[in-house]
Amino acid sequence: MPLWSERRLIRLWHIMNEFRAVQFWWLSQELLRLERDLSDSVDKAWVLDLEARMTCAEDQCKTIALGEVAILPLYNIKTELHRFELTLNYPIEVESIKRELRAFRQNIEIELGKRRFAYIPQERARYFESEQPFGKEVYDAFPSIRFDLKEAGNSLACGMNTAAAFHFMRAAEVGLWELAKDRQIPLGDAIEFTDWGNIIRELGKAVEAIQQWKNSATKEDAHKFYNRLLIEIRAFNDGWRRHIAHVRKSQLPLEPDEVIALSGHVERFLRTMAPKISERIHTSLIWTT
Repeated sequence: MPLWSERRLIRLWHIMNEFRAVQFWWLSQELLRLERDLSDSVDKAWVLDLEARMTCAEDQCKTIALGEVAILPLYNIKTELHRFELTLNYPIEVESIKRELRAFRQNIEIELGKRRFAYIPQERARYFESEQPFGKEVYDAFPSIRFDLKEAGNSLACGMNTAAAFHFMRAAEVGLWELAKDRQIPLGDAIEFTDWGNIIRELGKAVEAIQQWKNSATKEDAHKFYNRLLIEIRAFNDGWRRHIAHVRKSQLPLEPDEVIALSGHVERFLRTMAPKISERIHTSLIWTT
């Protein structure tokens, strides 16, 4: 299977090998030299040499599936040379071959220019196609966010900062729902249609209710646990989500450091939650030792 059909990080060296970058550079230079040095002195040895070069060029073009239209000048040259071979008296129009060589070289450059590759800076390569960007515990606890976390990493790696923010938002939302279920917040069966602000407000009340528990180390652990979660989700919601989720005329594109910062909030939120709360497991309303 060709490298470019696989959805994964491809190294520059692989691209150069797959597309025979060195060979095509040589071919471009060779066509330019032939065009420049072609003289009116034409004999059979010259024709055979040029024909061999054109056959080699044809093979290279077919290797990376350049279209028939792109290599049409090459066929025109081979046709002209074949006529000469059939009868040595057939006159070769050198200027015509020069024009075809020029057209062939330009077509190759145009076709190769149509092949696009997204460059990922070395410092961002670790985000690309990462299956478990927030670790195995989060991956196992929240299977429904695996796609969004992976896409968030891909978007971040490719510099699509707003797209990354939306995917992080979707991942954080699933965590928010599970946290609301854990605290048994009375939002009915339509939690996915409930405004974030309402859920966070009810979660704040639930955390305050922990203060009414009997004094114990368990109470302190629970209060610390839920407070940390509430701090992270509030920071994410107030700092980014509320502004990103709606179109504003004054809205500026997100900078890479902003996306990395919001990624940190979502990661801490999900990592803190995963050991005790998941899509399958919730804690009791009042913790016991």
